[in-house]
Amino acid sequence: MTATGRAGAASFAARCGVHDTRRAMDADALLRRLRDEGIEQVRIAWGDLHGVLRGKTLTASAVASALQDGVGMVSTLMLKDTSDRTAFPVFERDAVLPGCGFANNLLLLPDPASLVPLPWAPGTAWLRAQPW
Repeated sequence: MTATGRAGAASFAARCGVHDTRRAMDADALLRRLRDEGIEQVRIAWGDLHGVLRGKTLTASAVASALQDGVGMVSTLMLKDTSDRTAFPVFERDAVLPGCGFANNLLLLPDPASLVPLPWAPGTAWLRAQPW
């Protein structure tokens, strides 16, 4: 499967309005690069509200799916203060922020044009992502 699309329902990236011809070309180029450069794992990273870099590591084989449908992330990461403590009572029924009650999940959508191989971690690269 290529990252340009799939049969059936529209991908999460398409439903968010970010998947276009340019992104499809970037995604296909990214998948070729992973294969050609022997990259085995990819760190999907994003900056939180305080500028702290957070992320998840995927195997290279999981990246095509992540480009289309995102990577799951718990919403409490969006509610941390600068001491890394959860600032709002997200696990309580009367949670302060709409949509964050009971620690709902968010999705990270990687930018296929942002791949950077990590010279200090052989076989590993980094991709910037945006939470949705």
